[in-house]
Parts: sequence; C-alpha cells; structure tokens
Amino acid sequence: MSDKENFFTRRRVIKGASVATGIGIIGGGSLFYSSQPALAAVGDSPISASGLDMTANDGSVTEVTVTPTLSLEWSKFSSGISGFDIELQVAPSGGTLTTAESLTGVSDGTTTGVSSYSIQNTGSNADPGGIADISLAGIGLVSSGALTQSDLPSNVGDGATATETVDFAVTVTANSASGSGTATDTSPSPSGSFDVTLTNDAGSTTATGTISTSGTSG
Repeated sequence: MSDKENFFTRRRVIKGASVATGIGIIGGGSLFYSSQPALAAVGDSPISASGLDMTANDGSVTEVTVTPTLSLEWSKFSSGISGFDIELQVAPSGGTLTTAESLTGVSDGTTTGVSSYSIQNTGSNADPGGIADISLAGIGLVSSGALTQSDLPSNVGDGATATETVDFAVTVTANSASGSGTATDTSPSPSGSFDVTLTNDAGSTTATGTISTSGTSG
C-alpha cells in the first residue's frame, strides 16, 4: 500500500456522476513553538489520500466530497485550549490552493461542520496537553467553490478514461484558553495530492423478442 493509501478508504461509485472520499489522519507535526504552546499532528507520516476510481455513463464527475478525520495532539498550553481552527485548501494540480472549508473555535461535536469531537484517555480541552479526535462533515470541493467541474474529469468519451489530480493541504491552529498563545501545523507541507479517475462506459443495447410471420397463397 502506497503512502497515498495509508489513511484514505478507496470507494468506487458505479453508474454515478459524483464521488466521495475521506481525508485521513493528519500526521507529521511540522511547526513547533519551542517552549511555547505546541501542536503536533498524530501519526508517522503527513496526511495522505488514495486515488479515486469511478465508473459512470454520462462522461463527467460533478462533485468530489471529502470527509476529514483528524487526530491532533497539543502540549504546553498551561490553561488548556479553547479550541482548534481548521482550514482545508484544495486546487487543481499545480494551481493555487483555495479554501474549501474554514472552521474556527472547534471545541466539541456541536460546532457546525463537525460530526464528532472527543479527547482521548478521558481528558478535556482544559488539560495542558492531549489528543483530540475530530471528524468533519462532508465537504463538497465543487459546491464550496474551491474547485470547478472543469478541474475534474469531464466530457470523457464512450469507453475512454480520464484522470485529474487534486492538490490539498490542511492547516490546524490550537488556541490557548487564556488567549496567550497559539500553535499551528500544516500537513502535508506544502501540499499533497490525490487522483480522480473516471471511466465512461460505452453505451450498449441488447434486443430480444420474436417475429410472427404470415402469408397468403393461391
């Protein structure tokens, strides 16, 4: 299994025009604040994504929906954290990253755009350090305006296959409950990517039935 497939679940959509996947555990903390508050993403490698393969009969992908699931470790916040700011950015390959989702003050599961929030080992946000597991709701990369349909495979001919690459990065900031410090991590840095591949089934038809015959004579 490649790095791109570490934390993504591959999903195949048959006879459809949209596709969904999940951004997995953010990993490889990159920015630290010495003796100041620190944020380290949990995991042995940066956030990664598997490619997406789908089959459709209308020749275009109309939407890609991602569902980030993050594990974030904070430390050295003497008064704990007030919450996390989370930003997901995407772009067509080689393009400028554009924000698809920006959440501020994520501190529990009731925040809009958050499906679940929990602290490992029965800890709380008030602890100086801990690990938060956060699942975000599905984010449509086209409906958010970060991508256009033309950035995804489109106008694929019958029996043909096309692939487009999407770049992405997730930036998370932990905010001190006392307001005295923050710590930020971006992963991957500068960005990672995943492929969206569409195969357009060639149309076919099968005819069955009977033909009655009659005639005249004389």
